Order: sequence, then C-alpha cells, then structure tokens
Amino acid sequence: MSLKIQAPKKILEAIALGNTKLGEIKNYIELKGADITPYLKNLIETEFIEKRTPILEPVKSRKGRYCLKDNFLRFWFRFIYPNLTFIEEGIFSAGEIRKEYNQYLGYVFEKISMDFLIEKRKCLPFEFIKIGKQWGKEKGIPYEIDIVTIGKNEIGFFECKWKELRNKEAENILTKLKEKTEVVKKNSKKKFWGLIAKRIENKKNVKKKKFLVYDLEDFEF
Repeated sequence: MSLKIQAPKKILEAIALGNTKLGEIKNYIELKGADITPYLKNLIETEFIEKRTPILEPVKSRKGRYCLKDNFLRFWFRFIYPNLTFIEEGIFSAGEIRKEYNQYLGYVFEKISMDFLIEKRKCLPFEFIKIGKQWGKEKGIPYEIDIVTIGKNEIGFFECKWKELRNKEAENILTKLKEKTEVVKKNSKKKFWGLIAKRIENKKNVKKKKFLVYDLEDFEF
C-alpha cells in the first residue's frame, strides 16, 4: 500500500493510541525520516485532528500535541481499526475493549467537563475568558493539569476523574493538585482549585474546604 494512502490512517491510529507528539507519531508509523507535516496539515484542514498547545504557552509553542476531534473516530482508531483482521476472522473479544474502556472514557470525560465549565462559567467564583489544558516540565519533571480556566485576575485548576470517589480520596486529589500547580507562575492571579468526577460522596463536605467540586449530579442531560 502506498505511503499516500497508508499514512493518514496510521497517523489517526497513532494519535488514538496516545502518540500525540510529532516524534511519537513518526516512530509509531515508522516514518522517522519522512516529512509527515503535509499529512498532518491535511488532516487538520479536513477537521479530523487538531493541534493543541498548553494554555499558558504561546500559540506557536513547540510543546504542541495532536488530538482527534471526534470521539467516534477516536474509538474507531483506538479499538476497531488496529483489530480489523481479528474482527473479520471472528477471533476478537469485546473484553479487549473493556480492559481499556475506562481509560478511554477518562479522556472523553475531560472534554465533557470542559464543556460543562463553559456552560456554567457564570456560576463559578469568576468568569473565565480562556479554558484549556496545561502540560510541561518543571526542573525536568513532567506535569499535566487537566483543565485550566483563566479570568482577568483569577486562574482555576481542575482535575477530572471518571471515578466514584469518597471524601478522603477527593481531598487527596485536590491536595496533590494544589502542589502540582505551584509550578505555574501566575502570582498576580487569585487561584482556585477544583475537581470534576463521576461521583463524589458527600461533596458538600469537600466544598466546605473552599474547593470547587462537581460530579454528574451537577450536569444537565
């Protein structure tokens, strides 16, 4: 099969499986010496993928990552496309999907949580003007923050968990989030910390500690 036909599908598969950096994509599709930029550009123009940069970095940051825009495509290229031969031969088990499905839903839940915050932004302690994800390295140690919201004089950090959490678990996650966000140098802005989960037991108790806490009970379907 020619490179022209094979490369776009392999790029979509690579990204769906978590290879989101340019070098990771090249390594996955085994085209280390080839220029795959035209294929990436074409996939962006046709809205199959998008390139994201950390929200606190310049738009042209070299820390950009590629991601699939559509959840159906992400599911297809993560679970179905790599296993087409096994599916056609009738030897593929749905158990293979179940093993990784919660991890897959975790990514989907991040996007849903971002949409939830956008919809509810006027109900938050501050109305943000930017929202996105943040990642990078501090003193050689990588870090990642699921959602960052930026207002005029405030900044909010959110962790997303597709899990059912008890009070203590939720508090531990928020404590670690506070520690992780110490590397973000936004001293002029007032900081808020929040957690969005599948379910949080007695979340009112966690809110009393001045955290922003939400679960599926707060979503409107």
